[in-house]
Amino acid sequence: MKSITCYITSYIQAVLDKDKKEKNSFGMIKFPRKEVYKMLKLRKENGSSLVEKYPLTFERENVIASFPLSISHHNRRNEGFAIYSVYVLLATIGELIKKVEVNDTLNGIYELSQIKSYPMPFFGETVSSGSYDIEGPFDLENAMEEESFSFLVPAIKKWIDAYPRQEMYISPHLLGKISHRFFDALNHIEHRETSKHLGDSMHRRIITLMNSILVEDVKENLWDKVMLNINSPINSNEIFFRNIHKLNNLAGIDNKLSFSRWMLSCPLLLFYLNTESDHLLEIITKFSHAYIDTETIETIKTYSVYGFFSSIVS
Repeated sequence: MKSITCYITSYIQAVLDKDKKEKNSFGMIKFPRKEVYKMLKLRKENGSSLVEKYPLTFERENVIASFPLSISHHNRRNEGFAIYSVYVLLATIGELIKKVEVNDTLNGIYELSQIKSYPMPFFGETVSSGSYDIEGPFDLENAMEEESFSFLVPAIKKWIDAYPRQEMYISPHLLGKISHRFFDALNHIEHRETSKHLGDSMHRRIITLMNSILVEDVKENLWDKVMLNINSPINSNEIFFRNIHKLNNLAGIDNKLSFSRWMLSCPLLLFYLNTESDHLLEIITKFSHAYIDTETIETIKTYSVYGFFSSIVS
């Protein structure tokens, strides 16, 4: 699932490159490969002195930082781009759900945190179509020996196990409306975005995804109880805050928003948010209280990659 999404990402990047277009509506955030490589691999030499004091914390951040990342490379010239994509992150989450179901979570985290390079097609010629590993956050033997990323296992398993199978039916119609709303919002973000660092870019896209889920779930299941602001939070969190506050103060909705509550509690979305201000994590936790516990909240606070991403600038 993740590989397919990464191949699609590379294909779209090739089309944009051919047409000389920088802006897109596909949730892709493009950075020079050397910038991301430098941050993921070399920040122990170039970064903060805190790395020496808390090496495991920084290694764990690298794992989380790698989930939405792929490299799109040109076949005909030695050039490539680091692409961060919410769609790749969603594909990663989907694969991890499958790994948990077959009791292979730790290997799944390791495999899905490896950074791979995917060829951008050169239209009109036959070229290589394979992918290959560029860089992973760890050496395999050391990683498996130290279980450097086992800290993620409890949070992921708890979230997946909390899926409310008995009370939730997600219609294709609902998923289609969420996807359409999100795609449309990405288009607006791409053409109005002013921030140049990865932290804000990922934060804004994930907040927009969460708001798209919330709005469409309410329209589908609570249309007669409450009306939310249907605009997208493309410049700030304000619209999302007001929508979720309205639902937090609404009584008698029982399990009608199970899908929204479960999705908004996903740790692999929350790790990328700026949770240091506006009580964002507190507000989301109140809404999704049945699906997130104190231990998971502390893990998210400890290993949030927003600050790390804020040092990566396009």
